[in-house]
Amino acid sequence: MRVCKTILDKLLANAQDNANATGQALDQFIAETLNEWQLLRPTAHYTYKTTGTQPSPQMRIDPALRAALMNLLNNATDASPQGIDIHAHWDDARFTLEIRDHGPGLTAAAAARVGTAFFTTKENGRGWDFSRHATLEKMGGTVRLFNRDEGGATTEITLPLAA
Repeated sequence: MRVCKTILDKLLANAQDNANATGQALDQFIAETLNEWQLLRPTAHYTYKTTGTQPSPQMRIDPALRAALMNLLNNATDASPQGIDIHAHWDDARFTLEIRDHGPGLTAAAAARVGTAFFTTKENGRGWDFSRHATLEKMGGTVRLFNRDEGGATTEITLPLAA
């Protein structure tokens, strides 16, 4: 019950902040998102690192972005229960978040379907939610999913920092 109240309070605060604020520091946004996600997935293991100039850039954050990131974190954790690696980095032009799992990676058939309607590798999965994809596109961003040579898959989200 307390977890639900915390999440609801955060959603309300985010909605109010989005209406009134000019932006939020990206490192703060990611840290808050990871903390909230950890409340929902307390057994999930991850490493997290950031690189980029300090202080981190400010960005107007669409509240739906948090839900999109949590969806991607859940997908990576489902593929790699032993743990995932998260790397946030930025330069003057863009913010990139990489979520790396250590699972089996995408099969050739799954890789060919990435980005299609209701793409999923789970037996009972509903696939990537296109409203979440639309959130990233509305913010001028992209999402890529690809296998790494050393194994596992990476989900890469890139957002422009320009106003």
